[in-house]
Amino acid sequence: MRTQYYFLGLLLAAFVVSISSCLQEERSIGGWNDSIKLSTRKADFSAAKDSVIITTKGTWWWVNDISVNGNYLIFNPIETEKENFAIHGDWFSIERCDNQKLIVRVSENRSSEDRNIKITLEAGDYFDYIDVNQLGKH
Repeated sequence: MRTQYYFLGLLLAAFVVSISSCLQEERSIGGWNDSIKLSTRKADFSAAKDSVIITTKGTWWWVNDISVNGNYLIFNPIETEKENFAIHGDWFSIERCDNQKLIVRVSENRSSEDRNIKITLEAGDYFDYIDVNQLGKH
């Protein structure tokens, strides 16, 4: 009878240890520090043609996704790991000139509707974003 209690006690201890180790592993996911270090996370433009240069202190990052007016843009994310790349939309371009410089250009907004681009950058398990807004012509 005593061995049965020892066995149940050991089984319970093993269960508790296994659950706590799983919880600790889940806490560490996404816990990377900011290795991108953006110069700014926001750019606001008038309706006129304009551009912004955003710099990073980190060099190992890529574009994870791009949302244009709430719709995700389809592009090859492997290309954005390169030192130089350009993505062109109907009214904007996103260009990486070197490991630490991203240029976002917008054409004149002749519409009365505001426009938005949200660029998500990734470095391993760290994500950051740049929010670009352009006013409509009023």
